Amino acid sequence: MNGRPKKQFDSSAPPSPLTASLSLFEAKEGFERILVEELTKLVRRSRQEAGCLLFDLYRVSGKSSSFALYEVWELREAMDAHLGNLPTTQFKVASARYLAQPIQVFELEEMM
Repeated sequence: MNGRPKKQFDSSAPPSPLTASLSLFEAKEGFERILVEELTKLVRRSRQEAGCLLFDLYRVSGKSSSFALYEVWELREAMDAHLGNLPTTQFKVASARYLAQPIQVFELEEMM
């Protein structure tokens, strides 16, 4: 358990599809620690944003320099607001110097 409060859903609201994505990061050799620090800051800020249901950081098993962010948003508009806000934009610019390759982003569609 990660200690975050669970989001409460309004059962009277019409259901809408959740918006999710998976982003993969590969740090340059020697920059793993600083990339994790920057990702951790991004996670902490993003979890406080309106519409954020889940925003978790993972290390890819067997790859000490590879990391993944899994995020779920109540609405597409909330995710778009996150992607366009100043802290996210600043993270993208600052983290580019620590990455071995561009960030890979996969938008996910809920199936079940």
